[in-house]
Amino acid sequence: MLVATNWVAVGTLALAGATFLAVLVGVYTAWFTRRLAEAAQTTAKADTRALENSVRPLLLPVAPGLHTGIEPVSFVNLGYHHGDQVLPETIHVVPMGEATRLVSVPVRNAGVGPAVIWVPHPSIRVPPDTAAKQGVATVRVVPVGERTRLHFALSGERLGDKWYVVVAYTDADGAQLRRTELAIAIPTGERGPEVVGFALYRGADDDLIVASGEGWDISTGAREWQ
Repeated sequence: MLVATNWVAVGTLALAGATFLAVLVGVYTAWFTRRLAEAAQTTAKADTRALENSVRPLLLPVAPGLHTGIEPVSFVNLGYHHGDQVLPETIHVVPMGEATRLVSVPVRNAGVGPAVIWVPHPSIRVPPDTAAKQGVATVRVVPVGERTRLHFALSGERLGDKWYVVVAYTDADGAQLRRTELAIAIPTGERGPEVVGFALYRGADDDLIVASGEGWDISTGAREWQ
């Protein structure tokens, strides 16, 4: 016996199935495209981080014995025609009469990219004074493994026995702003000033990355010398 076929119903079902399949394919395609985009973004972020890490500068104090020989120190960049020969790690202080002290603080680039010292300028503060005095760097672009000196003239102020020295710097593209602060103390006796602690900050604010040694409350990052 022949059964009549309802081609309208069949066509409707076929069209519905094709439409559902097209929607399903569209949804899958959108999901897959989104996953590809997310994966690409993740890869791009990882590549960016890797690139940043590959050019990141890091200024630290010069450790005793790390460099050999002696180096010249001249304060001409501060307007004083005075020069000496010192060890690379020496924090050099020169009295100029009763009211002025010239200070030279060495730092080295222990990072993996050049450090560019521009603005804000290096500064020194003698606690409990809150005002910082600006200085200059002998070399403003510090290659990896090289050193520069931060020079200051303390005039009309007490020298004190504790200082904070601050230097801000970026990478060669002007990005990745970092700030290194050194806590420097003058011990009793004949020994000269020495770095007893340091802190590293991210950006222009007090976004502390790490602090070590004296001069900071390690748990909060607050400066202890007031």
